[in-house]
Amino acid sequence: LGSLIVIIEKTLVISYSMEGHTLIQPGLWGEPTSSIDWCEKNYVVCSFIAEFWNTVSSLAIALSGVLGLYLIRHEGWEPRFLVSYIMVVATGLGSALFHSTLHLSSQLLDELPMFWGMLCWVYIFQMMECVDPATKHLYSAKLKLSYDDGMGLAAGLAAFGVIWTIAAPHIHYYYPLAWQVLFCLLCINALWMNTKYSRLASPPIKRVFKVYILGLILAATCWLVDQHMCDVVFRYLGHMWWFDYIGSVHGYWHAFMAVSCYTGVVFGAGVRAQILGVPYRLGYWLWIIPYLQRIDKKTK
Repeated sequence: LGSLIVIIEKTLVISYSMEGHTLIQPGLWGEPTSSIDWCEKNYVVCSFIAEFWNTVSSLAIALSGVLGLYLIRHEGWEPRFLVSYIMVVATGLGSALFHSTLHLSSQLLDELPMFWGMLCWVYIFQMMECVDPATKHLYSAKLKLSYDDGMGLAAGLAAFGVIWTIAAPHIHYYYPLAWQVLFCLLCINALWMNTKYSRLASPPIKRVFKVYILGLILAATCWLVDQHMCDVVFRYLGHMWWFDYIGSVHGYWHAFMAVSCYTGVVFGAGVRAQILGVPYRLGYWLWIIPYLQRIDKKTK
């Protein structure tokens, strides 16, 4: 797989004619080999980071995942939510590497964790009402999924993930539309399941759900503006002294996605706790960041 990526990177010929995609000065990582180059101008702030603000803002996603990992583990919630936050961390770090180099190999380190994270999300919500055998094999009357079904679903998703990962170097570069369609379908499925379970959520968890959805909407808006209105952004803001440092609209996609990824898992864990009958309350880390706090029966 690594050899295939290197071969593809060495044989690519990429043209940069759009404003905002021009290589301003020779950079440490050379000319980009990724299938996409964002609106932010390359190597403007420093010679060893291709897209400065896109790289820095990616770390917000990784940090939100690290915080989520700590709080979920500290409160003792299920491993499925730990795995979800691990994918958030991997996506943030992969995104930072991608935007700092604009290489195909680092692009895959950004997009593949996103893909695996969505597979994890599919598992979480498909198995939301499934209960462990330790509680007598109870399962949802609607979904008809037992614990054994969950193991089969996990194996199927993992097999699909491995196959796609192996094919990704070819698909993500030569057929990026296939990747985009697949990711959109996974997102649509997730939104449908999220909306369904939001109706069952308690008022505090519904508030978290609203923040999660608002983050998604703002993030998607930033992504679309960066992709389709690059010239407009440069025309009106490009002359500002701060623009080269924090002006990339795609960077704000990262910031809003950090909020959405973090609160999305809190929402999922809250719904799961309700279904299992585990007592909890919504706490706030540093008085502003919501997290699911388990209520110890001994202190009730």
